[in-house]
Amino acid sequence: MERFRFVLQSLEVSALRLEGLSDLFLAAQRLVLYPLWPLFDMARDDLTPKLKRVLARVFRVFDRDHDSLLDDTELDALQQHCFKSHLQEEDLKAVKKEVAKHCPQGISAGGLTLQGLEQVVRLFLFDMQVDMPWTLLRSLDYDDDLEFDTSLPDLETAILGSPEDAYELSPEGKEKLRLVFSQYTRDPP
Repeated sequence: MERFRFVLQSLEVSALRLEGLSDLFLAAQRLVLYPLWPLFDMARDDLTPKLKRVLARVFRVFDRDHDSLLDDTELDALQQHCFKSHLQEEDLKAVKKEVAKHCPQGISAGGLTLQGLEQVVRLFLFDMQVDMPWTLLRSLDYDDDLEFDTSLPDLETAILGSPEDAYELSPEGKEKLRLVFSQYTRDPP
């Protein structure tokens, strides 16, 4: 398969002996649910520019202290949000070690840089674990074309409870929420 760079997987299947059919259907299902083409450019052997922009946005959202590094707490917040589980200390060390091995500029002052986050996604893709980046992206409301819905919800109808008991935001409060939301949805400069 190394001779044919664009072949993602090969399977031996026999319809006559009914061998490998379940593997075939599973592989076809995975290709539809977790497409590789929006994430990885096989000709350039790199992440697509669109995915890099999305990862830059994800990085900015989870970089709470704005130091251009994802520290252990911020990485755990990302893990918790996307995968609904906490990062174990040994897993965190293993990820950082792998990133440092393949992308030395991906680790700085004990934290993950944007290049490090890109390298984590690259490692998943090289291991054909395409579902992991898609789980991350879909948990953050990206679709199969890596588009993010930037429309703001109607704040008037988003309030729970009866109208008599509801609290409402002032126009200034609504504007503040719009500004914070737009800060994290813009493409980086």
